[in-house]
Amino acid sequence: YVAVGSSGLLKSSTDGANWTTRTSGTASNLNSVVYGTQFAAGGVGGVIVTSTDAITWTTRTSGTTSTINCLAYGAGVYVAGLAGTSGSVLTSTDAVTWTTRTTSCTTDIYGMTYTGSKFIAAVNGQQYLTSTDGITWSISGLNGPPSGGSYSSVTYGNGQYVAAAASATLYTSTDGGLWTTRTSGTASAINAVAYNSTSGTYYYLGTNVFGTSTNAITWTPLASNQQSGTTSSLYAVVYGNNTYVYGGVGGVTGTST
Repeated sequence: YVAVGSSGLLKSSTDGANWTTRTSGTASNLNSVVYGTQFAAGGVGGVIVTSTDAITWTTRTSGTTSTINCLAYGAGVYVAGLAGTSGSVLTSTDAVTWTTRTTSCTTDIYGMTYTGSKFIAAVNGQQYLTSTDGITWSISGLNGPPSGGSYSSVTYGNGQYVAAAASATLYTSTDGGLWTTRTSGTASAINAVAYNSTSGTYYYLGTNVFGTSTNAITWTPLASNQQSGTTSSLYAVVYGNNTYVYGGVGGVTGTST
């Protein structure tokens, strides 16, 4: 597991419970990390660092000074979503050499995932972008999520896309084009969503809240301090090796099975 944060903070763990701080080689805030053929982390100023073992990290040239908000990997391609009004992404087949790609939107790209057949990116302005190769993108969801402002995260599992908005709203879609508003059961901001393919359970987390669903339609919230032991805002969650690992403000991390 790899966690990133402010001022170049980068930690790794083999179990999600015990973490070791690593030297990232940058003082810039790191916003996202992904694993493909190696780890790649990106953040403010277009900084990208990579590692094959999560221990030793190398700075790469991204070709942009725009902030990298999110990273995804699929079909042999790394894709980085950028902040700003360009609506651009970066792509790479090895996480070393990066190429800027234009999309048909002109706003920030906030979250991204790969479904197994295509990338889907959540952007500001109630829009989504989709791509099968990470290079050519089209706008999806122009008539989709009807409200919610800025989108914070998107995931895919069991034939359902699930997207979260900072307004505590959730949206679901079976095709990434037509979206349905769902009641999250919380008034708190939702910062991340994830899917557990083993149990078939969807999860969201945010400001002092967790939520679960088995069908992405009906959601059950639970105060995060009841489940995680912290009242800190939580911003990321990932599932792997039969364990959820989550992280948030102040470097708080935790695990759940």
